[in-house]
Amino acid sequence: MAPKLETAFRGHSRPRWLVTGGVIILLFFAYSTFQATSLKHISFRPQFSPSWSFETQRDERNLGLSDSQCDVAFPGLYAELERARDYHALNGGINISQIAIWTDEPGITHAQTRVLLYNGNMHVVGDKRGYARRERVGAALSNLQRAISAIPDARSLPNIEFTIDTLDDPNPRRNERRPGRTVWSWDRHVSDEETWVMPDFGGWSYLGGSIAGGVMGYNSFRDGVEELEADLAAKGRRQGGDAWEAKVEKALWRGTVALGNSDAPRTRQDLVKAAEGKSWSDVQAGNFVKQVEHCRWQYLIHTEGFAWGGRLRYLMNCNSSIIIPWPLHFVAHFYPLLQSEGSEQNFIPVKSDWSDLDQTMEAYLSDADSARAIASRSAALFHDRYLTQAAEACYLRRMIKLYAEVQNFEPKLWKEAELDEGMLARTPRGYDWEYFSYREPCNGPPDPNVNASKVDFEE
Repeated sequence: MAPKLETAFRGHSRPRWLVTGGVIILLFFAYSTFQATSLKHISFRPQFSPSWSFETQRDERNLGLSDSQCDVAFPGLYAELERARDYHALNGGINISQIAIWTDEPGITHAQTRVLLYNGNMHVVGDKRGYARRERVGAALSNLQRAISAIPDARSLPNIEFTIDTLDDPNPRRNERRPGRTVWSWDRHVSDEETWVMPDFGGWSYLGGSIAGGVMGYNSFRDGVEELEADLAAKGRRQGGDAWEAKVEKALWRGTVALGNSDAPRTRQDLVKAAEGKSWSDVQAGNFVKQVEHCRWQYLIHTEGFAWGGRLRYLMNCNSSIIIPWPLHFVAHFYPLLQSEGSEQNFIPVKSDWSDLDQTMEAYLSDADSARAIASRSAALFHDRYLTQAAEACYLRRMIKLYAEVQNFEPKLWKEAELDEGMLARTPRGYDWEYFSYREPCNGPPDPNVNASKVDFEE
């Protein structure tokens, strides 16, 4: 008689717990495989919604906006970058010889730092001391590093190599100009097509003005502006008005008078003279007002200096009407957004010699609604959007990509170094940014005895 099936099976089986466990393990692996396959199509980064729009309170410090979000939030931000890209494309692109550190200078020494972005990491591969403090490089490169590290994978950015010139006028127009020299800088003269304009160091901090100007960290400055504007709004409401009516009904300017450029050598002296004795004037040499406190005035006057004037980014954060001698001789990264007339006017233009300043002020004082509207448009465009840290991070990443489009060489991280016995070793160029930022001299005023032709290193 044949054995019962269950008896025969039991006679050739493993313990029941082992069979059950095997089935569970197989099911687990099958589920895991399905999940892994599914997760290939899932991004852990929040997905970009077609209906997404930039909201200042939520997004102003979001440094990791996607390219699509950057385009939606800041459609007018990249005009200066596109100008530089197009100029270099028409002139054959950028060769490695064009980014060499500039030496043998006939004028004020240009402190310069050569930078390599490679595989998402930042390296300093050349450095030269000169006029302008190391703190400018520290602030600018810290801002750049923050923009790079904010995206999910910095290695997705192209490898590029460039030189930063820390002097306000990076490519002077006189005997010092070197055709073809290509640098990154805070500004450029309107005739200087070669320079790439990056956000100035004030977007990180302005250490040089922390005592007199009260700027310090850019986030802290913006927080201070918002608190002051809110206090003014509350004061205005108590008086039956608004923040504008709570402000001083005058035009404010403070600064060093003996400062100008080749296009406008006496611009500040001429301003003081034009404003002297006027009822609307709060224009003085020296006697500094902390930068946040500027927002207490209805009208704020901008001036250029040795080159561009770094104060404009701070003035544009206030809900005040900004007076600018127009046109300006130098360009900063956000200047293409300035509108001198029309329905989108966001500042008050006056002649470069200030000859119409009195007439212009009298006109706006008698038409407060127009001045208030200009101030409102300015604050909405610059404070609320284009001068946020989110905007500057978008700008810097776009700068990397557009620069790469016209870069004619492939940057190299490695070099060969000769050892004691004539053997060659492969070693990285320069210093990682994390290390270089702590090397001496980190700060300190310009050295009047600095050798203008001495390069600390360039690899």
